[in-house]
Amino acid sequence: VSNSLYKLSSSIFSISASKFLSSFFIIFCCSFFISVIILFIFVSLISTMFYNFNISGKEVERRSEAVNIAVSEIEQIKINGFSQLINNDISCEKKAVDGKDGYYKTITVEDYADVNTNETKQRDVVKRVKVKITYKFKNQEQNVELSTILSKES
Repeated sequence: VSNSLYKLSSSIFSISASKFLSSFFIIFCCSFFISVIILFIFVSLISTMFYNFNISGKEVERRSEAVNIAVSEIEQIKINGFSQLINNDISCEKKAVDGKDGYYKTITVEDYADVNTNETKQRDVVKRVKVKITYKFKNQEQNVELSTILSKES
């Protein structure tokens, strides 16, 4: 009797031990997969934030470079003097910027007498110079436009 009781108790114990091990294995696998999914989500979020930060930094860099080019063009026009504006020698249409790949400049010179068609205004006294720098970012054309007004020295 004791031998049969021992066999019965050992078989019940082995059944409950195997159920325990199988349920433990299922819980372990589920928690492992949930951990992997959470880790994947965090890695994706961090990499997306890094990418967006990097792209916005490059956008600011490209725009700053375009502003610097426009300012240097206006300063160069001021250095060359008003006589260059009278002959309209500096106007250009989408010309590549020297030493800067991917940047194009458009310079237009307008006489102030042409802005408001008033007959009493004297020509070639005041000129408006517009410098437009064009560049591509994210496959879209971006523009920076600066203008200044120059007058003839007395």
